[in-house]
Amino acid sequence: MRLMLGIALSATLLLGGAAVAQSGNSCGRDGAYASLSGSRWTGAFTWDGDPPVSQTMTLMPNCTLKYSYKGNTYTNGRWLQRGSMVVWDTNDHYAVYMGRIDGRRMSGVMNNENGDAGTWSFKRAD
Repeated sequence: MRLMLGIALSATLLLGGAAVAQSGNSCGRDGAYASLSGSRWTGAFTWDGDPPVSQTMTLMPNCTLKYSYKGNTYTNGRWLQRGSMVVWDTNDHYAVYMGRIDGRRMSGVMNNENGDAGTWSFKRAD
């Protein structure tokens, strides 16, 4: 539990810098890794004890996250890339996702305001 809270705190601090990244429209990437800006992804997230939920998402160039699941589409998230690390939040930091990019795949862990934890995995769709 402490590890998840630490990850969520780290991700929140990184996302706090997203406003700075947005002004430069870079979403924080560095030169060693290709930007994820504009990329589309498909995959699933699983909260501990629950079945997986399919999701699609687009990491918009303005650092906004457009995501869809259970028949609804939202644009209330933000994303940020630091090298091979990617972090995003949904619904004004209700849930925070943090993980690593490995080629055309990325995966990681997540935590929400209720203290729930889980995992996620996505494959690049474009």
